[in-house]
Amino acid sequence: MASYLFLAISALLFAVQIINGYPSGAPKKLCTGSMLPHHRHYSPQPLSTSPITKFNTTWNPDGETISITIESKEKIRGIFIQGRKLNGNEPLGTFIDIPAGTHVVDCPTGNGLTHSSRQEWKELKLKWKKPSSMKTKETVQFWATVVVDFAHFWQVKSV
Repeated sequence: MASYLFLAISALLFAVQIINGYPSGAPKKLCTGSMLPHHRHYSPQPLSTSPITKFNTTWNPDGETISITIESKEKIRGIFIQGRKLNGNEPLGTFIDIPAGTHVVDCPTGNGLTHSSRQEWKELKLKWKKPSSMKTKETVQFWATVVVDFAHFWQVKSV
C-alpha cells in the first residue's frame, strides 16, 4: 500500500512540474548553441505555427542600444533571448532596464534574458546594449526561445 501511495504522489508531483514549468527561467548551460529547453521528448514546434506576431528590433538614436518588441497572440510563459552576431553561436551585449518577472543569465561572452517567475506576457519590451568592442549599428541577430506550455515552444530569430 505504501508503495502505491509513493507512486501516486510521485506521479502528481511530476504532473505539477509539467503543467507549471520551470519558473526560474533558462539555466546558464543554454548560453551557447541552440538555446532550446530540455523538455523531455518534446521538440520545438514548426516556425509556421509560432504565436509570435511581432519581433522587432530597432537601433536607438544613441547608437549604443537596441529596443526589442515581442508580441504574441498566446500568453508567453517562458522566454530566453540573446543578442548574437549574425548567425553566431554565442551571446554578446547586455540587457538593461530589466522588466519585472525577468532576470539576466550571465554567459561568458555576453548575457541573455529569461523569465524569473510565472508571470505571463502577450507583449514584452526589452532594451539591449552593445559591447564596447562592437561597431555602432552593426547587424545583431536576436534569438529567442518562447514557451507557451511544456510541450509547445519555438525558436524565433530577428533579422
